[in-house]
Amino acid sequence: MKNKKFSSISDKKTIEQIFSIAKIVSDRYYLVRFITSDSPRVGITISKKNFKRAVVRNKIRRQIRNFIYNSNNIPQKNIFIIVKNTYDYKNHIEMQKSLNSLFQKIK
Repeated sequence: MKNKKFSSISDKKTIEQIFSIAKIVSDRYYLVRFITSDSPRVGITISKKNFKRAVVRNKIRRQIRNFIYNSNNIPQKNIFIIVKNTYDYKNHIEMQKSLNSLFQKIK
């Protein structure tokens, strides 16, 4: 079993806190909200309106988790990643570069 570098955000209190006081960084594919924290926790959301098929939403979620597992520059913050409708799950190399550049901006 793989060691996780982060845990997922699941409690409602943290999500509400992220949406109320978080700072925002965005680009063409992602909108990232973040607040400082002791341990890195990540939440990922993908709109059903933009990506109709659950298979595609799950594939995107798995890709983003894989990007985070393989990234060396995860900020020590609670991060909530919102995927925009311009996301291209077939071009995963560009998507990974985009997410890494956002992580650099957060640091």
